Amino acid sequence: VSIALIEAGVPLLGVAYNPIQNQLFWAVRGQGAWCGRRRLHVSRTERLAEATVLASRSETKRGEWRDFASLFRIRPTGSIAYKLSLLASGEADASFTLVPKNEWDICAGTIIVEEAGGMVTSLTGQPVVFNQPQTLLRGLVASNGLLHAQILRLLAARVATLPPVDSRKSR
Repeated sequence: VSIALIEAGVPLLGVAYNPIQNQLFWAVRGQGAWCGRRRLHVSRTERLAEATVLASRSETKRGEWRDFASLFRIRPTGSIAYKLSLLASGEADASFTLVPKNEWDICAGTIIVEEAGGMVTSLTGQPVVFNQPQTLLRGLVASNGLLHAQILRLLAARVATLPPVDSRKSR
């Protein structure tokens, strides 16, 4: 379950709940990120070679992460909202996807990561602005902030070859 409150394209409040694990992650702009009563902080990993990167289970099954296997530890995990929450808790260092995502799937996780000290951007490094007419995002990069530039450089050539997003799939 992933719920967020947006104002002027910016998330102000985000809640992500994983009922299987009974984990409730939440954040309020300017007040930090939390899992229950525990304050969340992203990891301090600085080298991509030492990083644990959360990958989509379906993307991993399709072989889309095969080229990255020698660059960092890959941990397949379901749900982008859950991946972002785990990143915020410091249990992983980054996550990214080259597959389009709807903004409602990443909105709550974005503020949770940001309030824990991390970053979430588009594949080109631009901030994500929510409540846009085009709700399908081309992909995203989320990290502890220290790894962000490294991941963007790693993905740059791949991003340049991605097809445009079909806006009809976002509704």
